[in-house]
Order: sequence, then structure tokens, then C-alpha cells
Amino acid sequence: MMLRNPCNRVICLGHFAVEGHRSPAKSSTAKTLQVRDRSVYAFQPSEHLQTILTRLCPNPLRFRFEWGQAGSTTGVRIWRAVPPDDRFVALGMIATTTDQEPSADVMRCVPLDWVCECQK
Repeated sequence: MMLRNPCNRVICLGHFAVEGHRSPAKSSTAKTLQVRDRSVYAFQPSEHLQTILTRLCPNPLRFRFEWGQAGSTTGVRIWRAVPPDDRFVALGMIATTTDQEPSADVMRCVPLDWVCECQK
């Protein structure tokens, strides 16, 4: 069992897939963003962390349906996040098994200043 640290947050930037039946946790391409309030001791609640996360890495406004298996009652649907404004970008997408749009709190966006265009 893992204890939840109230001064630490791992932020979901989107879902990803791996080839075959390997565990995504064992993938070398899996990356996470962790934010910690170092002004408090470990396992002490942070009174500032949620406010900082909301301003620095806000949730998307909503999701747009991107792809799904047509006519299927089961299967995967892929949703693209709509950032709150042009200062932020969504790095990933969300996968679901229903036609219901995901809740905006399932992932966060990052500041556009944090990213750069990949070179091919």
C-alpha cells in the first residue's frame, strides 16, 4: 500500500499506449510531472499547492472527441483536451471506453513556455 503525501502531487498530462501487452509502468517512454511544496515537511498538508497547480497547470476547459471505433458499444475512444487559453497546451489525450466526455479534472495542461516543437 502506498501512502499519499499531501505536499506532493503527480500530475496527469494525458494517457499513452504501449506496444503489445507490456505494463505501461515498465515503459521507458512513460514520464510524469511531480510538483512538491518544499515549504512544508513531508506528509504535512500544503495550503498553497492546489492554488499553484490551478494557476500553473490548469485543467482543460473540456474535451473534443478525436477517434473511436465506429458502431462499437465496447472499445476505446480518444479525446483531445481543449486548453483554457492560448498560454497553455495539452500534451496528451485521454482514452475512455464510453461515449461520455471525460471530466476536466482527469488531466492538466502546461504553460506553452515550457514546451518546444520537436525536430524531425
